[in-house]
Amino acid sequence: MGRSIAFSMILLFTAALLLSACGKGSGPRQAFEAKPPSTGAPAPTLEEVKAELDALEKPAEVDDGVWETLMAAFLDAYDPSRSRAAAPAGDFGKVSLSLFDPGDGSVEIRWTYRNTGDYDLSGQVGVPDITPIALSYLASAWEEGSLLEWIDGDGDGVIGVADITPIALNYLSNVAGYVIERGDSPGGPFVDIGYVLFAEQNDAEIPGFEFVDFTPPSGTSFYRVTPYDGELGEFPGEPSDVLEFVSGTTIDEETTLPSLNIAAGERVNVINGAKIHVEGDAIIDGELRGVNGNLWLHVMGDLTVNGNITLDAPEENIPPGEDFRVITLIIEGDATFSDSSALTSDGSVIFVSDLAAIPDLADVETDADADDGITPTFSPYFQPEGEMMSKTAAPFMPSTFRSPSQAVRTVTLSGNWVVRTPPEGVK
Repeated sequence: MGRSIAFSMILLFTAALLLSACGKGSGPRQAFEAKPPSTGAPAPTLEEVKAELDALEKPAEVDDGVWETLMAAFLDAYDPSRSRAAAPAGDFGKVSLSLFDPGDGSVEIRWTYRNTGDYDLSGQVGVPDITPIALSYLASAWEEGSLLEWIDGDGDGVIGVADITPIALNYLSNVAGYVIERGDSPGGPFVDIGYVLFAEQNDAEIPGFEFVDFTPPSGTSFYRVTPYDGELGEFPGEPSDVLEFVSGTTIDEETTLPSLNIAAGERVNVINGAKIHVEGDAIIDGELRGVNGNLWLHVMGDLTVNGNITLDAPEENIPPGEDFRVITLIIEGDATFSDSSALTSDGSVIFVSDLAAIPDLADVETDADADDGITPTFSPYFQPEGEMMSKTAAPFMPSTFRSPSQAVRTVTLSGNWVVRTPPEGVK
């Protein structure tokens, strides 16, 4: 019987697309709208605000004319009937969440501070926020995530008089902290599971926050975060959008299973490089995910992937030659990756049909030029160091995953493969 692997793949190099998602959007920001009256304490009268402006000390390096222009602009925009001491309402204080699964059964919830007009990052919008505008007057503010972008409250890319308006519209909005809520459906009801005080921020230029839910229920949960002013949860602001989290089964030691079936919407987390042996077939309609180590799957029957196989990327690029990671797939039967599947690795991929064909990882990491036919080599398709490589499968491309010792197997690849380019000297 002939020895071959039918393998097909067309490469799409999308590192630029992956990186562009981090860039600043070119579309205009949403126009500011005055917040509605809240239940917080009433704002100062116009006379009281004038007294506060008079007491604000002008930095020596700020031009007198600029200072006077900013003071006058604030008085023109200030409306005490619209300004109340409470958490910011609407988009002024609505944060964007990110959920992370560390693979230990918990959920990490992260977000960045938002309180438009609080240019000095004190937690409250007030007269002192005029000073950062004066100190950076007419400066360009297009660098994403920078303090200048934060001070550019109207989003026109330049620090100027127009940035006074968000202070006036959001005057006295205060973030004392955030309440974290969890529910069983995207529409709620939600229950409070914890609080994070404003003072518990990280040391980033624009403060960020994190909360860990150590005991999420099994299955699907929904999370949102809401800013508040006053004692824990009083005078809440605008909740964040709701994010869905699917808790996963955790495998933390070498395991042998009669079969493996990960249903759609389910996740299996494999931590610390634990190896999985499947005596029969494996069907992955959900996600098989490696965390804090390599991902190693040995299937003695057939493998069908309609979902995702993922080896978590680190938060920062791995330095060349350090902590190189690998997805190892040993599939003794047929392997089918459907159009809906995705394989994502922050390192490389070893794809063989026999345990004996697995190369020594040290050899893989030190000899990128050798072509012994044992390991899948991505050498012809390398991207610049530290970038990602995306592959979309299509029919009739010659196999690069063939070893003379392998039995007859058919590998059908579709969907999207994203593989981090190995460091120099690694194949």
